[in-house]
Amino acid sequence: MRFTQHSSAATWLAVALVALALLPFWPALVLALWTGAAVRHWMRPFRRLTGERHRAAAVLTVLTVLLLVGPLVALGLVVANDAQLLITKAFASSEAQSILRGLVSPGDQAVAGGAAGGGNELSIVELVRTHGGRAWIVLSSVSSAAAVILLNVLAFILTTYVVLADGASLYAWCERHGPLQPRVLSRLGGAFLETGRGIIIGVLGAGLIQGAAAGIIFFFLDVPRPIVLGFLTVVGSIIPSVGSALVWAPVAAGLAIAGRTTSAIILVALGVGVIGTIDNVFRPLLSRRARLALPGFMVFLSMLGGILLIGTWGFIAGPLAVRLAKEMMLIASEDEPAPALPPEPSI
Repeated sequence: MRFTQHSSAATWLAVALVALALLPFWPALVLALWTGAAVRHWMRPFRRLTGERHRAAAVLTVLTVLLLVGPLVALGLVVANDAQLLITKAFASSEAQSILRGLVSPGDQAVAGGAAGGGNELSIVELVRTHGGRAWIVLSSVSSAAAVILLNVLAFILTTYVVLADGASLYAWCERHGPLQPRVLSRLGGAFLETGRGIIIGVLGAGLIQGAAAGIIFFFLDVPRPIVLGFLTVVGSIIPSVGSALVWAPVAAGLAIAGRTTSAIILVALGVGVIGTIDNVFRPLLSRRARLALPGFMVFLSMLGGILLIGTWGFIAGPLAVRLAKEMMLIASEDEPAPALPPEPSI
């Protein structure tokens, strides 16, 4: 299939090299393009307030990042606090203390009230000698992951700013010098933005509403870690048919087992009547607003396939690849000449 008569192998090679250079930052770039396109309509009022395009883009970028990163940081702090409490409880148990004593005991010797002259110090030295290399590998992996996250955050902020400040001129440059015809570029660009709108509004929008409602219900029912369970409700809402019941149903069962029968009954009633109703009412409304031209089951399967192939970010890469592939097939079918009709039989 030829998208343009003027495309050449050198042009496509240049595009491939650019894509290869930017590949480590693709999640940040995709999210930044979607975010910049979503908030771009606020550029005009901010430009009137600040008096200059680039200054308005900088202010709008900072506000957008704060609105996006703030809830994630708060959630991370809550999860870290819950993890700390869990580790504290685990280490307070007698089983965990026995395991820790075994780590610093040479051979089968038990540490009983401090054996003669520095046996524990020798055991700690042996422990560091044995597991020091592994600890260094873990520390290096954590440091590398933190560096990658920081670089992607910087790429997201910079790209969002560029999209807001100079997005229109960059798109015009791509139309003039890119290997794709302007019509094809416009179609693929529309499909790209449609996928972002569909994932954020159509898929995650209803899930966020369900997660907020579930978190409030868990809080008033005195269920531990309601914020974390609300976040898990958002994740579970993506799964068709079952959805948020993957979270609140086990919690209700746990309340019943713990003897809190009234709370369990209330949670089941609110889970079906409130959380389930939110999914049945808001998801169709948001899906119509999102206008993602893919069936719901295909979005879910492509998310799972993307996660299995490339990891967590596959939940956006999968639907994006399927939607762009669909648009390319539509373009190819439109460019093909219509088949000739057979001649009518003479009478």
